Amino acid sequence: MKRSALSICVFALIMAATPALAQDSSFKIFGALNYVMPMSDENVAGLGTLEASDELGYELGFEWRATEKLGLEVSYLTANHDVELDGTKLGEIDLEPLSAALNIHFYSSDMVDVYAGPVVSYVLWSDVELVEPFVTALGTNELKTDSEFGYGATLGADFKISDALVIQTGLRWLFVDAPVDGVADVGVDPLFIRAGLGYRF
Repeated sequence: MKRSALSICVFALIMAATPALAQDSSFKIFGALNYVMPMSDENVAGLGTLEASDELGYELGFEWRATEKLGLEVSYLTANHDVELDGTKLGEIDLEPLSAALNIHFYSSDMVDVYAGPVVSYVLWSDVELVEPFVTALGTNELKTDSEFGYGATLGADFKISDALVIQTGLRWLFVDAPVDGVADVGVDPLFIRAGLGYRF
């Protein structure tokens, strides 16, 4: 419920912002699927290796083109991952980055617009919802986590369907940990493979 409510709030804010921004500059609103691949794991002394599964995530966002070459992108993504301990499912965790990216549009033609740039994210982690036999062994249903800032880079390409519609593709690599209370700061460093649809105003 929390993730659904946050998604609705973010989408409402994006839609509310659209008219004001569109009056002055090029503006794009988009929705995308992301294949999220955690690229790091964590060897926790006395426990074993903690890692997260590859999963599909859902993203909403917008980009404001301040100039022909520079754009500011803001987005929200949510994905649910299995957490494994030495290959055995420990529980589940939600990854929810709120991201701001500076897109440098270095190539544009009638068919494609290519861009790259840095990104900063405030990553909301849900608590780790444990499964058996770990619930019984640890005497709790969940492990508490903390939110964390991350940073990374984006490479993207928009393929133009019409003057307004684009197919949006891209890669994003984010360097971020998942601080699990009483366990460790678990390295995650997810790679996002994005494919979606954008609408330009």
